[in-house]
Amino acid sequence: MSIRPSQSVAIGQIALGLSLFICLLIIPHYFFTLNQGGVSNYGTSEQTRTLFIFGFAAAAAGTLMASLKLPSGSKKTTNLKISLYLLSLLYVLVLVSTFAYKSGDFTKQLHLWAALVLFLFMLCQSLWIRRSASTDKRLTIAFTLFNFGWIIGILTALEIVHLLFTAQVISGTSFGYMLTRMVKSHEDRTPTN
Repeated sequence: MSIRPSQSVAIGQIALGLSLFICLLIIPHYFFTLNQGGVSNYGTSEQTRTLFIFGFAAAAAGTLMASLKLPSGSKKTTNLKISLYLLSLLYVLVLVSTFAYKSGDFTKQLHLWAALVLFLFMLCQSLWIRRSASTDKRLTIAFTLFNFGWIIGILTALEIVHLLFTAQVISGTSFGYMLTRMVKSHEDRTPTN
């Protein structure tokens, strides 16, 4: 039995979420301090680096596999395939840039830009998903949660609050759900082998 594209996405997103949750259990202070650090801090700590790598690599691999497994067809499906491919590359870029981001200004800026591009890509993708499935109530809830996380992220960037970890988890979890549902809807319209 072959793994369907939506299952590939779901497995990757669940692996990322579980990895970060275990990282949180190992090092909880990135979440429980008044000035939260981001999830990338788990990639720079020896205690959690392997879990961080596993989570982001699984998300990238699951997304890439879904892109490769979706059958060619309509323009929407082709666009989804391309966006999944780009998303997997962004996961890898954030993963790779994480390891050196505390070693200097250039690497820090590279990592911050990689994370920002990923976050903006997720925003654009969530808007597209929402527009494509405007009557799906579960997607409406996930989209609302994603935007709530985005607002917290913007407030953190403006230094009004310091809840980067919270913003990343809320946005990432809701985005993973929306993405899985979007891929599933394309599978249902175009059967795979």
